[in-house]
Amino acid sequence: MLTPASRSRRHAFVWWLDAGLFVAYLLLLSPRLTGLPVHEWLGLAFAVPVLLHLLLAWPWIATATGRLFAPHRRRDTVNALLNLALFVTTTVVVVSGVVISQVTLPWLGVHTINDRVWRRMHNGWTTWMWLCASAHLAMNWRWIATAAARYLPRRSRAA
Repeated sequence: MLTPASRSRRHAFVWWLDAGLFVAYLLLLSPRLTGLPVHEWLGLAFAVPVLLHLLLAWPWIATATGRLFAPHRRRDTVNALLNLALFVTTTVVVVSGVVISQVTLPWLGVHTINDRVWRRMHNGWTTWMWLCASAHLAMNWRWIATAAARYLPRRSRAA
């Protein structure tokens, strides 16, 4: 069982992890801004905090999955299905990005596919990922705003 102090530290860590994921996600949506090498390296690195986010959210995932088969609020079902859709779209985007890599994996000596179908899949699923991520942010906005008020530095009233 977590103590209130450790729960607060964990809560802060999750919020900052998610904030970093959001910034990385925005950068990944702009490969022309970052350039292809940064886009690909960041895309590979993106998997690590996503997995950490899933591990830290595992208690919620287990509870939400159990609620799907019991009486519950409709919001819980929508949120669980939305999170599943976000997971699936993110997985497809990352895997297709790895398959079509032009910089990172060839640099590591791994042969990749330069195929229009895979590229179209990567770009098309990115749109679905964007929609799922936006809905995910909207559904969890109250938690995001509350945590932001707690963890972001406040400007003084004199300023």
